Amino acid sequence: MGQLQLTDFASYRFLSGLELSPDGKKAAFIVKQADVEKNDYASDIFLCCLDTGDVAQLTTQRRVVAFDWLTDSRHILFIEREGPEQQGVPCTHAYEIGIEGGAALKTFTIPGHATCVEVLDDRRVLYLMQVDVAPTAVSWQEGDCEVADELPFWRDVQGFTNKKRMHLYLYDGKAQCTEELTGGFLYVEAFDVRGESIVLSASDYDQVAPLRNDLYLLDLADRKLRRLTNHTHMFHGPRFVSDDLVVALASDMARYNFRQNKEVYALHLSDGRLESLTPSWDKSVRQHSVSTDVRLGSAAMSRAAGGRYYCVTVEGYSAYLNAVDMNGKVVRLVDEPGAVDDFDVKGDTVVYVAMRDTRLQELYTLQNGTEKQLTTLNVGGLAGKTVSIPEHFSVRTTDGVEIDAWLIRPAGYEPGQRYPVVLHVHGGPKSVASPIFRHEHQMLANQGYAVFHCNPRGSDGRGDAFHGAILGSFGTVDYDDIMAVVDHVVQHYDLVDSGRLGVAGSSYGGYMVDWIIGHTHRFKAAVSTNGISNLLSMFGTTEIGYYWMEQYLTVTPWKNMGKYWFHSPLRYADQVDTPTLFLQSDEDYICGIPQGLEMFTALKYFGVETRLCIFRGETHGLAFGGKPKNRIRYWKEMLAWFDTHLKG
Repeated sequence: MGQLQLTDFASYRFLSGLELSPDGKKAAFIVKQADVEKNDYASDIFLCCLDTGDVAQLTTQRRVVAFDWLTDSRHILFIEREGPEQQGVPCTHAYEIGIEGGAALKTFTIPGHATCVEVLDDRRVLYLMQVDVAPTAVSWQEGDCEVADELPFWRDVQGFTNKKRMHLYLYDGKAQCTEELTGGFLYVEAFDVRGESIVLSASDYDQVAPLRNDLYLLDLADRKLRRLTNHTHMFHGPRFVSDDLVVALASDMARYNFRQNKEVYALHLSDGRLESLTPSWDKSVRQHSVSTDVRLGSAAMSRAAGGRYYCVTVEGYSAYLNAVDMNGKVVRLVDEPGAVDDFDVKGDTVVYVAMRDTRLQELYTLQNGTEKQLTTLNVGGLAGKTVSIPEHFSVRTTDGVEIDAWLIRPAGYEPGQRYPVVLHVHGGPKSVASPIFRHEHQMLANQGYAVFHCNPRGSDGRGDAFHGAILGSFGTVDYDDIMAVVDHVVQHYDLVDSGRLGVAGSSYGGYMVDWIIGHTHRFKAAVSTNGISNLLSMFGTTEIGYYWMEQYLTVTPWKNMGKYWFHSPLRYADQVDTPTLFLQSDEDYICGIPQGLEMFTALKYFGVETRLCIFRGETHGLAFGGKPKNRIRYWKEMLAWFDTHLKG
């Protein structure tokens, strides 16, 4: 077998945006693949015939953002952001293409960035687009100046978003005109359509974005918008189950704030009654919570078909597809371990994108209740490459909690030899490590490193109490759990050279890296990516800080400044002696580049060997979806740092 190289990720295909045709006979989906030369990702539509299993590529070298089937099941409408701007305004272009082949025909152009396309009928299309709802009224416009008068004033990936909202639009092909269906300060997050009715989940605010939102009903017959709920819950994924019944994921946030597991709620349109169908259901329903770095693109939060509501739950360290009926009965449809990344349902037909074992994404279906693989799009991505199988083990903490963990042996492992070892801490913190394929882990293993990772308290998949254990306790109970796993690995695996331990992580994982190096000297090298070092400055400088920090620390800085400082890795910077590499995105608005700058400056001030790399134009997800050349540089920097300090 050949060695897996860090550049091999360019041969992987990332599947997303799955949609069944109206007749349920074909599945269309988006396939993304890195183009290193162009430093971008091609994004094309592929088709799978469910009867024959035949797979075909429908578009070539496009930049498809979203698509939907036309009602005849023979044509697809897709949008992309390619081509010249009109009068300085970025444009979205819509095309129609037949599934039997032929050229894509441009149908209309929208000024702005459209997304979430849904075809109503042969002439009408719904889509979401971000608009400026309160352009400045002052006459002076000189200079290059951004204005902020609300929170958040910027969002990751989107940049400055002050007074910008996502609105719902309707394009009428017959009249060749576009109509804005929602206006004002309403921020539309998701929508579903049944006949001439549209249900929306949306937030209405003009100063501070709330955590709770509402469901709305829009009647296309008279364009009237009606609020259905009273700002009591956080809603996601609304779907019509019948003309009179809307089902959505929701949380009242009463016990574990905005990270509380959501229940499946039913809203009766006739009388406004809102009821939980799964009141005792302590399961996480989240997109892409099972951590990996070989996943790109959007996915369905939920679906509805045949009187049932479908969603993916994270249980343990796998993501499973479930169906919920209107009596609250939950049936797990897909029971294979791994991760269901996207899905669609039409009648009795269920198709989904999944990751199994250490294989990359493929398309699957259920046949008589049994999983059947439909595609082999990623067979070539790992062909002839050495992939080490993660070995599961568990550790019981001093207070009796079982922690799941995995060890990945170095490629070419020889018994009796000792190897440098890297601890990887997942992000989130409400996320899960698992044995599914992760390029970064396998790349390190192929370079002679053992890698281990775990799910400390605060992780997803084991109920609210397990995640909620870190509320008010950041860096304490989670740190203790991780160190218990480190102790176990050192004591029970003779391949481990305890004098050559490294640690790496991104986002919350970066926070834990910064925290770990300030509390132990056992690690000889560290790599922190887009992490958190100062909880106080994060509160006031990032997209999420003003609510995220209060919710996780259970107090504001004005009530307890000392608590913010106690849980900040920066406080312990004078205790650090671990050589540390900081990898930062200059457009990360989730944690923010100041977090890396502050910790880097402190370590440099105290004489610690440290290096800072700033990736221009990258956002918070550098490690998972950055531009191809930046991802290559990111991995090269990490590998060189570990090689220098753990092998040199």
